[in-house]
Amino acid sequence: MTLSPKGFNEVAVKYAYLKKSFIISTVVLIVLFFILSNINHQNPYLSFIAMLAAILGAEAFFIAGFLQYFGKLDSSISTNPFWYSVTVAKEWLEVVMFVVLLLMPLAMAVMLAYGI
Repeated sequence: MTLSPKGFNEVAVKYAYLKKSFIISTVVLIVLFFILSNINHQNPYLSFIAMLAAILGAEAFFIAGFLQYFGKLDSSISTNPFWYSVTVAKEWLEVVMFVVLLLMPLAMAVMLAYGI
């Protein structure tokens, strides 16, 4: 896989069947976060598990968004050269955005684990 719109499109098309399971995982993990955050006063380790559930829920949400956005490239249907260049620029901005978004929850989990 390359860090390009075409490379991301290939990955999104290959794993498009997982989109619903990532959405369901997001809902389950966010509900788990709210349940554990209400009972974390009884056990201090539950707050750590609640934060981990929230971070994993965010990661699952970003992966589902990735699969949705890169499932079909807008530049593949553009016929006008001007609009083709605009859509390619938009797709490159989406690549940068999703690289940051997909790495952010992982960085938060590392910071949580090390107490930063």
